[in-house]
Amino acid sequence: MILKAGSVEAEHLPSNYPDAVDPGGLCHTIPLSYAGKLEQFGACVEWLDPGEHGALAHWHESEDEFLYLLDGELTVFEDDVPHVLRAGEAACWPAGVPVSHEMRNMGSRRATYLITGTRRRDEFVHYPGVDLVLNRRDGAGFTHVDGTPYPPKTGAGT
Repeated sequence: MILKAGSVEAEHLPSNYPDAVDPGGLCHTIPLSYAGKLEQFGACVEWLDPGEHGALAHWHESEDEFLYLLDGELTVFEDDVPHVLRAGEAACWPAGVPVSHEMRNMGSRRATYLITGTRRRDEFVHYPGVDLVLNRRDGAGFTHVDGTPYPPKTGAGT
């Protein structure tokens, strides 16, 4: 299936984190793999405008994740250590390696990147420093670290 430029509409989605830990903000994404009906991995073009941040710092037990910066400058934090990426540079996070990562645009213009990752139904995601895990293994979704469920999300993004 060929996806021509502009054929996949950009989405601007609110965070799906539980209210108690939601940092706010939007996810700006062009969901290429969904449009192409791919099931084994996800691939999206995403962007962060100046001052915006991506997902909370996290690491995956079962999923590889790859980021390639297309345009702009992006600060990637690995275990709270900042690394500045410029267009043409990449970051790789292998499954099972407990190095948390998050992205922030601390520059003065939009940062656009391709992000890919495997889609595992048995995934478990850790969010160091936050009382939060994502448990797809048991279908629990977002819970406290001890497994207690969060209340249903309120407002937009539910």
